[in-house]
Amino acid sequence: MCLKPLLLWCLAALAVSTLAAGPLQAQKAQAPCQELRAACQRAGFTAGGAKEGAGILIDCIGPIIGETAQRPKAMKPLPQIDLQIVEACKAANPSFGQPQSDPKGPREAKAPAARASEPNNTGQASPPPVG
Repeated sequence: MCLKPLLLWCLAALAVSTLAAGPLQAQKAQAPCQELRAACQRAGFTAGGAKEGAGILIDCIGPIIGETAQRPKAMKPLPQIDLQIVEACKAANPSFGQPQSDPKGPREAKAPAARASEPNNTGQASPPPVG
């Protein structure tokens, strides 16, 4: 008879500890990315600093995560950061430092209209536009 309340108490404690561990684990997983961001901030990169060549995403985080050179406009050198931190950040959040995609979806590129002097796909010149 006393076993039922004890079992319920144990299940409740297990559920609470599981729910509490979720955010803690997510926070731990983001720690390498936050460390990378902090290193960029200490080096003088800022949000909104892209016009001056000191943008935190375009001039620091992006080149470090993408293992690419900085753009020519970048005015500050990249901070020294342990490669293990970079790899841990990539594993925890593969999209960290990547440009945000357009929520409207990719825009279609419109092909320019053929000019009268350009050959069309038949090899002959296109007729002049009517209008």
